Amino acid sequence: MYPTRAYAAKSASQPLGPFQIARREVGPHDVLIDIDYCGVCHTDLHFARNEWQSFIYPMVPGHEIVGRVNKVGEHVTKFKEGELVAVGCMVDSCQHCEDCAEGMASAQPRLHPEHHFGVARHQPLPSASET
Repeated sequence: MYPTRAYAAKSASQPLGPFQIARREVGPHDVLIDIDYCGVCHTDLHFARNEWQSFIYPMVPGHEIVGRVNKVGEHVTKFKEGELVAVGCMVDSCQHCEDCAEGMASAQPRLHPEHHFGVARHQPLPSASET
């Protein structure tokens, strides 16, 4: 684990502010991205303000990121260090099940909620296209 900078809501009533979180090390199928830009949409605001209930704080909202590859796992072949990359709002689908084959990866129960929302300055993400 290593520390990285982010912006977090510490409660439903507080504005986003600087925050430090711990990120896991890059795994064999991961791509570590130095994030330059991060979209914060209205859904993120619902989450940060706990308007849909049951959210855990502190919360780091944001998804749909753009940045540069900092490091790749040993099994990653489609991305290289220094490349400009973008990531949509869902990651870590299997790309093999019926839902994925029908373009419905977001319906897959395997998706990890911590990957859906919340990005930090340095973000290790699974490279689904590599598995």
